[in-house]
Amino acid sequence: MDAYGGTSLYLPNARLLTQNPQVYRRRNAFVRIIGLDATLKVSKSVAPNGTAIQIPSGVAVRRARVRQWVVAYSAKFGVNEIARRLGLTRRTVERMRSKLRKEALIP
Repeated sequence: MDAYGGTSLYLPNARLLTQNPQVYRRRNAFVRIIGLDATLKVSKSVAPNGTAIQIPSGVAVRRARVRQWVVAYSAKFGVNEIARRLGLTRRTVERMRSKLRKEALIP
């Protein structure tokens, strides 16, 4: 899904997915990425009539993942080691740790 970050993808309605599975296997990004069965389940629960779904930007997803790693690494490593392991600058790690301390997520 990272390749589609920041865009919207059409989630087809369940009836059309069931009637024309071969067409959707070739043409629909949701079906190609998560498979027909998973797309059908999502469609039935989220958008029975079909809808466009906004895919979060990969930047936001990466930022959340990096934030989790900074929390996990903070107890074990210093700023320099965290920056090296995550491919960030020292200053970025310091800013993140400061925010995390304010939110009481790390000591």
